[in-house]
Amino acid sequence: MKNDDGVDNDCDGNVDEEIKNYEDDDMDGKADEDVGTNASALHGGWGVWSPWDCWAPCSEASRYRRYRLCDRPSPSKGGRGCTEEEVEYSNRVCDFSSIPCLEDCPSTKWGEYCILECPRDCLDQRCDKTTGRCQGCKPGRTGDQCHMGEQNCSQSKDHTTHSALANQSAIYPI
Repeated sequence: MKNDDGVDNDCDGNVDEEIKNYEDDDMDGKADEDVGTNASALHGGWGVWSPWDCWAPCSEASRYRRYRLCDRPSPSKGGRGCTEEEVEYSNRVCDFSSIPCLEDCPSTKWGEYCILECPRDCLDQRCDKTTGRCQGCKPGRTGDQCHMGEQNCSQSKDHTTHSALANQSAIYPI
């Protein structure tokens, strides 16, 4: 990207001889020195650190961590990304004694800390502890969350899908 601000920004007698690319295009030992204030590259900056959290329940020797994003601002138009680490770990060890592991969730719960309910149309309201997908559906129900009636998934002789419940939908946590 050529910088066409019409100014000799590096005072070497040449106007706009550099290209915004972090390289020494004019072989004078300097990179992008003739790129003026009209340059459009925006370099990334770190956002705020997240709160400290425990990142691996049910794992031995888990440590507290926090993270940050390179989004204040996000790099754009050839700007440099952030340097340094985006995740920081503490020496403090996590205590998971009061937090159930997924395999210890009750049969009707799933997800981190077992706080999500399995979909109500799952057979016996049982679901996968990680994904929340039903392990079986109540009679007349179908789909990962068992929220569709059987007529939604049946095919007619001309191979078109019927959708008797097309205007109805259910929202379940995923």
